Amino acid sequence: LSNHPASFPFRQPVDWRKLKLDRYPEVVKTPMDLGTISKRLDRYEFTSAESLKSAVELVWSNALLYNGETSWIAKNVEQLRALAEKKFASAERGGEPAPRPAAAASRNGHKTTERLGEKMLTPQMKFHLYNNASLLRPDELLGLRELFRTVCPTAIHTSEVGDAKMDIDALDLRAFVTIDVHVRSIVAKREA
Repeated sequence: LSNHPASFPFRQPVDWRKLKLDRYPEVVKTPMDLGTISKRLDRYEFTSAESLKSAVELVWSNALLYNGETSWIAKNVEQLRALAEKKFASAERGGEPAPRPAAAASRNGHKTTERLGEKMLTPQMKFHLYNNASLLRPDELLGLRELFRTVCPTAIHTSEVGDAKMDIDALDLRAFVTIDVHVRSIVAKREA
């Protein structure tokens, strides 16, 4: 959502003092913005899809509450609300995108969000795993490659010259959690 051009007014908290919106705190009792949501996602603070969905909806309802249904920002809200609803609907279907023509197939055929009960595997979680894995030494990467082969053999691809690519997007949620815990423990031991 934050990458969409219409999201600019929602990417960070409203600086009502700088903007001289003196009534803002009186009208908007629970401020929320996409930047804050992103930080909360990074810290794994959302325990369910519904809590994440509520936070995103709060961004839109706050904007309309303060600015009004006929304001210029209402168009941005309308676009982003529709996009958010599509993304949540996709997540509820297990990450599969809504059916589309073949020319607009999903990115590399991979799911972007996985669910296990109320737990979700988000792109931010994958990004953190990638970043942590990039800190591993060569011997630790060999161990990671073997763990990939054990928990999800289809997520590792070996080239003709013997190079191995570990595909985070191909992991199901259980395999992801196993690998993520393994990588985090290695990184944490080094930092201790």
